[in-house]
Amino acid sequence: MSGQQQKKAIEILIVIILFIIYLFYRKNENILLVKNSIYQFNKEFEEIIDSLEKEIKYLQNSKKTYSLTDKIKKEGIVYFFETENHGVYFQNLVPEDIDYKYNEYDFKNTIEYLNNITDNEFEQLIYAKIKGEKQFITYTDTFNMDWVFALNKFKITENYFKYKKNVTRENKEYVFFSRYKGDVSKKEMVSIVLPDYKIEKNEAVLSGVWYFDFKPTFLKTLVIKLKNKLKMEVSIYDYDKNLLYSTYKRKKTIFYSKKYDLLSTGYKIEVMTPTVFSLLRKIDYLVIIFTILIIYQILKKNEITKKLSDIKLEENIKKYYLTHDSLTKLLNRFGVEERLELPYYNCGVVLFDIDFFKKINDTYGHGQGDLVLKGISNILKMKILKTNIISRHGGEEFLLIIPNISKDNLLNLIEEIRKDIMRLELIDNLIITSSFGIFYGNLKEKNDLKNALEEADKRLYKAKNAGRNRIES
Repeated sequence: MSGQQQKKAIEILIVIILFIIYLFYRKNENILLVKNSIYQFNKEFEEIIDSLEKEIKYLQNSKKTYSLTDKIKKEGIVYFFETENHGVYFQNLVPEDIDYKYNEYDFKNTIEYLNNITDNEFEQLIYAKIKGEKQFITYTDTFNMDWVFALNKFKITENYFKYKKNVTRENKEYVFFSRYKGDVSKKEMVSIVLPDYKIEKNEAVLSGVWYFDFKPTFLKTLVIKLKNKLKMEVSIYDYDKNLLYSTYKRKKTIFYSKKYDLLSTGYKIEVMTPTVFSLLRKIDYLVIIFTILIIYQILKKNEITKKLSDIKLEENIKKYYLTHDSLTKLLNRFGVEERLELPYYNCGVVLFDIDFFKKINDTYGHGQGDLVLKGISNILKMKILKTNIISRHGGEEFLLIIPNISKDNLLNLIEEIRKDIMRLELIDNLIITSSFGIFYGNLKEKNDLKNALEEADKRLYKAKNAGRNRIES
């Protein structure tokens, strides 16, 4: 081989080697893109769960109670009631236990709303109220005698939720069922089930479950959005490995395939890349010519992106610990300033603390004191909307900022919290009490909040001087 031929071969080899390096870089870049896109997919799915939670609150607020003494019917062991509007009531109790009341919910608006945000993939909505493990009450959006037969044969119990619970983040839990055929609708569905709790003493007790039934393709919009972003084929599998939806239509060899978790539901998001030859055809051939010139910049960019990603993650972690109390996971004073979105109108500013907390620490130990703080913080998380501000203001003192609420509703809410705190059974034979100071008005700027805190603080001390375990407004 002549010297000229050797030089040409070396140049071709260098180009091939650099091109392969470029491909490996592209692969790593794609992996980072996929991870970020899956994170966004999960975030948008979580927004769907948030929407379902909001609809539950809407349904509870829309509830109307009617007497059904003259409308009672019976089929087997199931009692049922038809109404002129929507909603059906079923109950498999003995006659003397029947409550002759019917709770009607605004299912129609909820179903229309859910179909708007899921491209008409919503099927049906059911509420099962738990009474022990065998007795139940079910509300649905339409009456169908098939429901009577289904309820005679099957029991909707708390075990549905107890043994298939997915906890995705603090104070958020739900069940995401695998694909199945409905007993009544005879349609293929997947169900998202959210719990309904009530507070008894210091515990949240499961009182019912809401079933949101969707077509198996209800994640289709998110899947197509993910495909368009990645330029890759995407499939969704339930936790029984059944295929729910896939953009992958034509049969071809897959070069790379990986499955990612859909939060902690047990569902999988599979991302598939075409064959390496297909990938080569899509790459601009000019890249080969300029590979030698740009490879350094590409590698530096990859390194900088990784460093920026690490810095951003570290900043987010630091920000969380900077703005949250480590014991109760409530906002601290820095967190309150971060969350403020003034102006607030018709706003309640509430300061309260635990009566004789120092005595609790001195008598029972700081460990028990911490338990009391966490118990009260759990009550606040369940009673106060996440969009409002809940803060451990310092020591045993807590701050609540609740906008867009009437004064009467504010006072009723704080009274419920005061009573719930008294029901806490954390230390033997000790009734825990708290004193509250409330300011009510408009907060247009930070100086208004400062004045409101001072006023609430004065009223807190007034409550303490008046004997504690009371509310001053």
